[in-house]
Amino acid sequence: MKESMTERDLGSNDVPPAPPRLPRDLSGWVATALLASLLISLAVWQWASPDRPAEPNGEAPPPLPALGVQDEAQLKMMAVLLTLPGGEVQARPQIAAAARQAAREANLDESGAYVALLLARMAGEPAPQKVVELLGESKSRITKEAAVLLTAENPDPVLLARLTEEVAPDSVSSRILRAELKEEAGRPNPYEGVIDPIQAFWLMAVLLGAAFAVALGVIALILMGTQHARGTWVTRRLDTAPTLPDADRFAFRFAAFFVFFVLASVVAGPVLGVLRAIPPLGGLGVALPGILTFVLVALFLRVPMRNRADSLRSVFGGRFEWRHVWVGIGGFLANLPLLLVVVFLVTAMSAPFAGRVPAPSHPINEILTQGVWAVIGSFLAAAIMAPLLEELTFRGLLFPALTRIMPVFGALALQGFVFAAIHPQGPLAWPMLMMVGMVAGFVAWKEGSLWPAVVMHAAHNGCILILALSLS
Repeated sequence: MKESMTERDLGSNDVPPAPPRLPRDLSGWVATALLASLLISLAVWQWASPDRPAEPNGEAPPPLPALGVQDEAQLKMMAVLLTLPGGEVQARPQIAAAARQAAREANLDESGAYVALLLARMAGEPAPQKVVELLGESKSRITKEAAVLLTAENPDPVLLARLTEEVAPDSVSSRILRAELKEEAGRPNPYEGVIDPIQAFWLMAVLLGAAFAVALGVIALILMGTQHARGTWVTRRLDTAPTLPDADRFAFRFAAFFVFFVLASVVAGPVLGVLRAIPPLGGLGVALPGILTFVLVALFLRVPMRNRADSLRSVFGGRFEWRHVWVGIGGFLANLPLLLVVVFLVTAMSAPFAGRVPAPSHPINEILTQGVWAVIGSFLAAAIMAPLLEELTFRGLLFPALTRIMPVFGALALQGFVFAAIHPQGPLAWPMLMMVGMVAGFVAWKEGSLWPAVVMHAAHNGCILILALSLS
């Protein structure tokens, strides 16, 4: 029997020649480094240069200092603890510690001094002299009189009664001020009506749920760590960029994410201005930049680069499986005790600089106070779009590319840092965010899929929003 031309030419044992190796292309890495450095530098600059209060233009000053969402949330938490059965005894040490912390930061502005005064009164302690002096220089008559009356040995009852009526109960802080003025005047049950009982019950339920989740997190951390160490939790490896040219291509796609993010934010700005006239669409529009960025990144994946196009399915590591939900929830729980340790360390290390560096904050805290549609839009943005987009880019593109040029732990740390640095909370929150990014990368690496990281990220952001909403 005659041999075919192919068999004669190649021989029965010959192997077809391998395709030519693609040369390295470092343009994506350079673009990623430059764009990431630029965004990180801008974040540090904005954090180190907070907005200054506007200069007075002849208008009457507000009757009381305007407090941010975080200050109002802290006062609400302390008021709830104080109104619980036995709270006057058990909660006062915690409130006193918060008052001392606020007093150390009160040298920045009048609002900080106002918070320190209220917390000191709630703790039953005298306000520090510098707090009294700062409030005594206020241009607001009500603020100045409140500071004098709440720190005087024998305040005038007539002035106490008049000032109590002048303070409008339109915020938690103003209701606490009214309660302290009533208490100074000797009225019974001064804190009645400061916190709605249903809100207090809901807040305590959320806090107890958070404590229970942390306890479960310790168990999850031990179990997952033990299974990883023993090898019973098989590492499936998120190996979506198996070669160096693949890593170069992923790096370029990740650099494009930064461009798309900025472009989507610019485009979404005018659109949001129009949508705000329609309450449902205005609130839901909070998620618009994330949606636009996700669509642009998904479309760009289909553009061939270096002789290959990618897809959402290939970058995500395959199909969704229900086991990814349980691994994602386990990662979320295991991350909680790690976050508490990091928060403790950051708090301890930043304590000497209290009052001189801005505290972490997020614009979404203000959005949560703008109505039910804004709340729904915030959940859509933070608990759905952010996990999909950020896992796709940081754990789906950057992390696999980094594993080709450095050890896995180094790749986890570096992508976690970049992930943390682009968030608006400020550098003091970077260690916590970096831990979230590292744990998300770890579960994605172990499972060979982004879906467990998406579930973990969604659970984390959703629970943070529920807690923020309870405190707002």
